[in-house]
Amino acid sequence: MNTEKVYIFDYGKVIEKPMDTKILYKELKCEISYEKFLKNWSSPENHIDAFKGIISYKEKIERHIKVCKCNVDKKGYIDAYKKAKTGYYQDTVEIIKKLKKDGNRVYLLSNLAEIDYKIFKEQFNMSLFDGLFLSYKMHKIKPEKEIFEEVIEQLEKNPNDIIFFDDKEKNVEVAKKCGIDAYQVTGDNIKECSVWKK
Repeated sequence: MNTEKVYIFDYGKVIEKPMDTKILYKELKCEISYEKFLKNWSSPENHIDAFKGIISYKEKIERHIKVCKCNVDKKGYIDAYKKAKTGYYQDTVEIIKKLKKDGNRVYLLSNLAEIDYKIFKEQFNMSLFDGLFLSYKMHKIKPEKEIFEEVIEQLEKNPNDIIFFDDKEKNVEVAKKCGIDAYQVTGDNIKECSVWKK
């Protein structure tokens, strides 16, 4: 194994800003209250099957339309989803660009449903990544240690040569237990991360 450092970024709240759920709710023309919609939307249980690739993105849409009583078809759902996206953290994007310019390898590791990836690759310069570790393709999700073990195996790296950024404390904790040099950050504070001061 070589000793070159590689950098791995989470997607949500590290690269992409949080979705505007009020816009999503309005565009979906839901028959339930915003509070009920938000509770359903925020519940991890309603996303895990899509994150693990157990259901397709079309099935995820159908499930959400039914549960939230949305008055849109699949195309309307996707259009609403896109409108509710709020963009990317420029600090993170600039850090990734600089890492690439300096010859480093950069990867994405995310609990991501297929619908999110389809929109992401339409909007983002995917050439900035040397590889993607996507939960819906790997059929594993963070914070399961197996997803981190697979990343280490595929990269053929010593874990301490992997630098990982994630917004969730539990994901960072498990990554560290696997030997990865992990940091809890968001796109709002990633520039202040201690890794850049080493």
